[in-house]
Amino acid sequence: MTPTELITAIAYVIFLIGASISFLTQGGKLAIWLLTLGVLLDFLTVALPSLGVSWLKMQLAGTNSTILAGIFLGILVWLLFAAALVFRKIEKIVAFHFLVILIEVVWFVDFLLFLYGIYKFPLSPLK
Repeated sequence: MTPTELITAIAYVIFLIGASISFLTQGGKLAIWLLTLGVLLDFLTVALPSLGVSWLKMQLAGTNSTILAGIFLGILVWLLFAAALVFRKIEKIVAFHFLVILIEVVWFVDFLLFLYGIYKFPLSPLK
């Protein structure tokens, strides 16, 4: 397991813990902090390699449609989280919790697709 994969898995677990606390506390501050920390860690695993943090770079010899689907779903997770925060801010707790559940599912599928794309499907050379 690469450092990026490990950090992403830890970020997801932190998000799940935050979601659990959120359901118990109706979106309390601790829950929001944990949810945000999880999403922020996930985002940093993507952003930092682009800024030159070499130990987080994944040495892929190419890409495939499964990896691209994982990337798309990863971006969707960030957008859904931004929407969830808006709903929490305007105190639409049911909509907020619906989005948190949706994020959990989309993030899980995203992570599995990305790992499958890296380890199980042939890579096409990068152009």
